[in-house]
Amino acid sequence: HYPSIMIPSAPQQSHARTFMGCHGQTRYLLSCNSLPQKVVIINSAFMRYGARLNLDREMTKRFRLGTSLSMNRSQQGLNRTENGGVGAGATGILAAMTFDPTLAPRNESGAWNLKATLGEQLDNPVANALEIQNPRRVSRLLGSGFGEYALSDALRFRSTIGTNFSAERTPTYLPSTSPAGAQFQGSASIYSNQGVELTNENTVDYHRSLLGSNLGLLGGVAIQR
Repeated sequence: HYPSIMIPSAPQQSHARTFMGCHGQTRYLLSCNSLPQKVVIINSAFMRYGARLNLDREMTKRFRLGTSLSMNRSQQGLNRTENGGVGAGATGILAAMTFDPTLAPRNESGAWNLKATLGEQLDNPVANALEIQNPRRVSRLLGSGFGEYALSDALRFRSTIGTNFSAERTPTYLPSTSPAGAQFQGSASIYSNQGVELTNENTVDYHRSLLGSNLGLLGGVAIQR
């Protein structure tokens, strides 16, 4: 009974577009995508979208510049729908499988039946899944830029600077109408975290033909913080 309520149909779709080409000495590629999905368990929809941009331009016959940027953002409704815990602490499908199947989700007045007693107090998993708001939002930006200079036909110097930025924000709201929030008369909190990485890489690349063979040497140094 309760597992069938917790698992409705889950349609999924995806969209993607890519544009690429060149103009003079400039080459480019732009792509974007989105993935809206109603996950298997009620009120646990997932949304992800992103974009990528690559640019490369020959400034002179010996000097070239380029950049690569990638961004994505996702949101997932956790909302006590993930499987975890045991007994009274069970959530998701595990809770639905152990909750009293003879007890209707709502009482005659339309309010949630918050708990059932089967040896221990069990939260109504449907009420928790539909009432609790707990979206997990994650954003990430990857970016790099490089400059490359040909010191000669065989020797090239390349310097690259990159960054990796990530941020997460997960608010949690347990209304007093939910089993998890009833004992606190409602509860709210926010988890937030972010981080930044910076990198710098410098390389020297040497290529030439020698005695009918190709000789290649690569050396460099990288710094990360």
